[in-house]
Amino acid sequence: MFGINYDPAIDMLPLAAAGISGAGRDTYTSSPLTPPPAWIGPPLEGDACAFTGLARATFQTKLLGSFGGNLVRVSLRQRGAERGKQLVFTPSLHELLLWTSSHPGELPNSPPDFHAAKIASIPRRWVRAPKNGSHCEFCSLGHYSFYALLEEAGREIQVSELRLPSESRASRLVWLPSLHSFLVSKAEKQFSTSM
Repeated sequence: MFGINYDPAIDMLPLAAAGISGAGRDTYTSSPLTPPPAWIGPPLEGDACAFTGLARATFQTKLLGSFGGNLVRVSLRQRGAERGKQLVFTPSLHELLLWTSSHPGELPNSPPDFHAAKIASIPRRWVRAPKNGSHCEFCSLGHYSFYALLEEAGREIQVSELRLPSESRASRLVWLPSLHSFLVSKAEKQFSTSM
C-alpha cells in the first residue's frame, strides 16, 4: 500500500512445537513487528484506542477524517441511523502509521490495499457472537451491532447455531474468515462508490 510489505508469515508461530495440534498456517501469534489482523473502531468517549493510544476525537478526525481514504475501513449503518460505526482493518492502519513516521506532515496519496486485506492471514477458527454488554474480539462490535451485521450479511457469513432440544436460545458461532471476507468486500464496495 505505501511501499511497506506486510508479511503475514512474520505473525506465524509454529505452535506445534508447543504441543498444540493442528498448528500451522491457519494459526498466528502477534509479533512485535506486526499487529494481529482485526477490525477496530473508535474508542469510547473518555477511553484511548488500545491499538494507537489515540483519544476518540483524534481517532475520528485524523485517522478516519484526514487519512481515512488510505485505510481499509468499513461503515456499518443500522436501520434508521444517520451514521454508521466505522471499523478499520489493523494491518492497513499499521502500514499507514509506518508510512507517516517516515513522511511527517505529508498525506499519502495511495488508495487502500484491498487485495492485501483479502489475503491477510486471518485465523481459521470460530468465534462466539458477543453476549449482551460484551464486544466481539475480532471486529469490536457490540451485541446489537454484531447481530445487525449478521442479518445484513445473510448467508455470506457462516454461522453455526448450537441448540439442544430443551433450550430456547442457541449459542451462535461465526466462522472468522467469512466475517472478515464480508467486511473487506463491503469496505471495497463503499470505497468504489465514494470515488
